[in-house]
Amino acid sequence: MILVVPGAKMYTKVANNSLSKAMRNSKLVEMSDDLLREVQYWRFLEGYVPWRKECHKNLVLASDSSLYAYGLVLGDSIPGQENQGVISDYWEGDDSRPIHLKEAHAVLNGVNALSNELQNCRVRIMVDNQSVVQSWNNGGCKSLELNDILKSIFMVCLEKNIDPSLSRISTLNNPADMPSRRLSNMDAMLQPGIWAIIEHNFGPHSVDLMSLDSNSLVDRHFTPSPLPKSSGVDVFSQKIETETNPYVFPPFCMVLPVTRYLVERKVQRCTIVVAERCPLDPWWPVLNTYSVSKIFLAGIGSKEALLYPSKRGFIKDQYGLKFNLWAFRVSMS
Repeated sequence: MILVVPGAKMYTKVANNSLSKAMRNSKLVEMSDDLLREVQYWRFLEGYVPWRKECHKNLVLASDSSLYAYGLVLGDSIPGQENQGVISDYWEGDDSRPIHLKEAHAVLNGVNALSNELQNCRVRIMVDNQSVVQSWNNGGCKSLELNDILKSIFMVCLEKNIDPSLSRISTLNNPADMPSRRLSNMDAMLQPGIWAIIEHNFGPHSVDLMSLDSNSLVDRHFTPSPLPKSSGVDVFSQKIETETNPYVFPPFCMVLPVTRYLVERKVQRCTIVVAERCPLDPWWPVLNTYSVSKIFLAGIGSKEALLYPSKRGFIKDQYGLKFNLWAFRVSMS
C-alpha cells in the first residue's frame, strides 16, 4: 500500500490485511525521487479514456533527428501521397544528449505541435531509431531519460485521445531525414547586444511575428509551421492589428510582403529589422514612408550583429555583415 502525505515525502507501507493493522504494523521506507515520480505518474489512472469513433482519420507522422536539428512530416501516406506538412527546428547548442533521446524528443515535439490535428485520430508514427520504437512497444526500457520522454508522449496522446503506434522506417526512406539536417542562413537571429538596443528604444515587444522556437527573442511568437511553443502559425493568417507592440526580423526576401501586410492590417506600431543593401531594395522607400523613427544597429563588416545556425548551435557571424542593419519603427494606421 502506498500513502501520499501532502507537503511531505512519500513512503511505502507494507501490510497484510486491514488499514488499521497496516497502520500498527507497517514499515516506513523512504522513496527515492525517481520512484516518487513514477508513483505520481500513474495517478492519471484516476480518470478515464473516451471511446474513439470507428470512422476515423489514419494519419502518418514521420520523425527524425540529427545532432543539431529535428524534422517532422505529416501525411496520409508516407511515402506515397503528397505530404500535408513539414516541420523542423534546431536543438539548443549545448544539447549533448545521445541521439536516441533526441529521436524520441522529436516525436514528442511532433505530437505537441500537431496535437489538435491529431486529436481523436489513430496515428502511425515512423521513426528510424530502433531503440525508441522497441522501448515504446515494450512499455519502457532501462533508460530513465528515455522513459520520461515516452511518458510525456503518452500523456499528450491521452489528453488528446490520440491512438499512436510506432514503427521503424529506414533512414533512406524517411522523408523527415532531410528537414532534420537543414541549415539555413534565413534562420539567423540577432545577437543579445543588438536585441538589447532594440528593446531599450522600442520595447518591450509583445510578439515576434516571424521566428522559430529556437531563435525567438520574445516568449510569444508566430512560426512558419506548427511548433511546440508557437503562438500561431503563419503571420499572414494572424490578426496582427490586435497586437500591442509586435516585432519582426523577416528574411530579406520577405520584407516587402511583410510590409504590405502591415499596411493592409493598419498596424499602429511595429518594429521591423531590415538590411540596407546596395543597390537599395525596392521596398526601402516604402518602409521609409511609414517610418516614425529608425536606429542604425550595425555596419558592413560587423561580426557582432547576427548569430547563424550551425551544427554546434547558433554561432557568431564568422565573416561579417555584407550590409548595414537597421531597426525601423513604423506606423501604418
